[in-house]
Amino acid sequence: MKSPVKKLIVFLLTCFLLYTLLGFLVVPLVLKSILPDKLSQSLQQVVSIEKLRMNPYVLSVSVENLAIKEREGAEAFASFGKFYINFQSKSLFTKAFIFKELLIEKPFIHIKRNQERAVNVLSLVSAMEKKEDAQSTEVSERKTKAVVPVLQFDSINVSEGSIIFSDASLRSVKHPVSIKVQNLNVTGKNISTAPKSRGDILLTFEDESGGTVSVNGPLSLLPVSADLQIAVDDYHILPFKGHVLDQVRIIIEDGTIATKGNIKINESTEGQLTAAYKGTATVSDFSSVDEVTKDRFLEFKTLRFLTIDAGYNPGFLKIDSVSLSDFYAGLIINPDKTINVLSIQKKEEPTEKTTETKSPQLFDPIIIKEISFENGHINFTDKLIKPTYSTSLLDIEGKISGLSSAETRRASVKFKGKLDKTVPIEITGEIDPFSEDLFADIQITLDNKDLSPLTPYSGKYLGYVIDKGKLVLNLNYTIDGEKLVSENKIFIDQFTLGDEVESPDAIKLPVKLGIALLRNRKGEIDLDIPVTGKIDDPEFSVGYFILKIIGNIIEKAVTAPFAFIGSIFGGGEELGYVEFDYGSSTITEKNAEKLDILDTALYDRPLLKLDIEGHVEIDNDTESLRHSILEKKVKSAKYDDYIKRGLKSPPVEEIDIQPDEYRKYLILAYTAEKAVKEKKGKDRIEKQKTEELEQLMLRNIIITEGDLRHLAYERASRVRDYILRTGKVEKERIFLVEPKSLQAEIVENVKSSRVQFYLK
Repeated sequence: MKSPVKKLIVFLLTCFLLYTLLGFLVVPLVLKSILPDKLSQSLQQVVSIEKLRMNPYVLSVSVENLAIKEREGAEAFASFGKFYINFQSKSLFTKAFIFKELLIEKPFIHIKRNQERAVNVLSLVSAMEKKEDAQSTEVSERKTKAVVPVLQFDSINVSEGSIIFSDASLRSVKHPVSIKVQNLNVTGKNISTAPKSRGDILLTFEDESGGTVSVNGPLSLLPVSADLQIAVDDYHILPFKGHVLDQVRIIIEDGTIATKGNIKINESTEGQLTAAYKGTATVSDFSSVDEVTKDRFLEFKTLRFLTIDAGYNPGFLKIDSVSLSDFYAGLIINPDKTINVLSIQKKEEPTEKTTETKSPQLFDPIIIKEISFENGHINFTDKLIKPTYSTSLLDIEGKISGLSSAETRRASVKFKGKLDKTVPIEITGEIDPFSEDLFADIQITLDNKDLSPLTPYSGKYLGYVIDKGKLVLNLNYTIDGEKLVSENKIFIDQFTLGDEVESPDAIKLPVKLGIALLRNRKGEIDLDIPVTGKIDDPEFSVGYFILKIIGNIIEKAVTAPFAFIGSIFGGGEELGYVEFDYGSSTITEKNAEKLDILDTALYDRPLLKLDIEGHVEIDNDTESLRHSILEKKVKSAKYDDYIKRGLKSPPVEEIDIQPDEYRKYLILAYTAEKAVKEKKGKDRIEKQKTEELEQLMLRNIIITEGDLRHLAYERASRVRDYILRTGKVEKERIFLVEPKSLQAEIVENVKSSRVQFYLK
């Protein structure tokens, strides 16, 4: 009989052999045959395992070449080359599952989002949750009350991993967009779900072009806490162009991102996550084009952000400096009147269920101490104009200082550059882009700009090409919301129009007359005018704006030329005419003052010509002419009396009739006209009243149309002679014109007995 000791040894050896056989052979075989089916049912995918090994001595499990494939195709959804985990036996004596090592080699996952925006990974989770919901209520309640088990990994190593994200939900592209992450490596030490435990993690991966991402630092899972150093180097933006294009009408052609900094993440006792990032970031070699026209949109060599301090919950963003260097921007007005920079945002299709809500502000406050620009180039192209107009602003440099959404003060702006390579332009002022309504108070100065390149605009809006001209601008723009108010000091030298151009949009006015009204003797146009408008006007542009201002002034000038001249030299609209006393052609002192102003204006505007047109007021001038002739006859009677008496007399026009002698000479004039010689006749005349004698004589005075025409001509010629008396205005520029009607057009509060002026 065997001793009890031997029996115990045999039993232990048998158990050992069985444990070894079960651990190394039986259990792996059973699991390999059962596990794929169970996983396939649970995940509703096809799961396969090439090898499954166990080491019962060290309590480890190794799975090789596990693959999860979609049921409708042979493409792998997820896989790994090797999965190895080593369970620690000391876990049996603690309330935690402790693993010495977790090793995953060549993990791969293909995350897909379909056209309905459903994600395959989330679909797997949803399928598993539905299966669990089918279990008993009791099981569900127990699971709800369950506590997260404590898992601890002394070492985690993930190597040579890769991830593909395919998105078929984008409206901008017809095929799915893929973003690939490769050479994914993760190293973790003492990673645990135990409360307040702290481990270390290092994660690195690359994009397809060799850009790298590195994240490392301490990490806690419960509650979430991390203090991670992040380094991104030359990570390419191009794979994300489909997602960008889905939101804006811009196609990204190239660009890389680099950043270096620290991110801290913490979870509060209430379960809220907070995050803060401090570091720097750089975008390099960026280029993009307009989706529709394929025109260059935005390019730059470097966009650098220094000393970023950003946070989430609460959200804030503080940046010491932003610098943009070697950049190009294209500003284009398209033939359909859209402006590229104002129409890049794509709008969501409206639906019955959607309601417009204001998006919460991610960062509040936003503070940027300084934004600087260097070696910039902005190209403006107006395709709405035929021929197309294009100009460039080169050598742009400047800065914006003090941007803040938290303070009431506005940021200062200072830029300078060269328009068309040679024309200096400077922009200074203040802006507040964070206010609910955009605000800007900007001063723009531009010196010595040639106007001939603006011929496409002058042809369209003025109806003429520009032969030559130089422009100096001093503008002040105030933008409040969409409203623009500007004060414009415009100086144009030698502005000369050339050939006429057929244009349905040209103002239907004598443009050259307007230019003649604007130009002084030196060939200069000096204007100081306010203009208002809207910045979202499709035709808002430099060329259009300048020509629109000039067009408005020309329209004002040619429709009321004397009011325009009067606003410059004084006199107002009254410069357009000179009134005369009825029956008179004498230039009064008041008329002389007005003609002096007109003389000065004509001298300063040498391109202007003046037509002078004399008029009468038939009834009143006729009556006044009768009285004038009567007065002349009375004076002639005094002149004849002096001659008969041998006395010296001045000319008839200069003779003065005193009140006490008027009746005497009136009677002499009457008797001479009637040839009264008898004493009885003279006695009868002596007895008549003065008024009766006047009426008798006036009744016999006949005023003809020729007399009235002569009066109108006399008035016009006297005005002409007065203007020419100084010699400042050439006689070739002054014309007496035959009036279409002797009776002037009736104008309220203006006499018809006047000389009317017309500028040519």
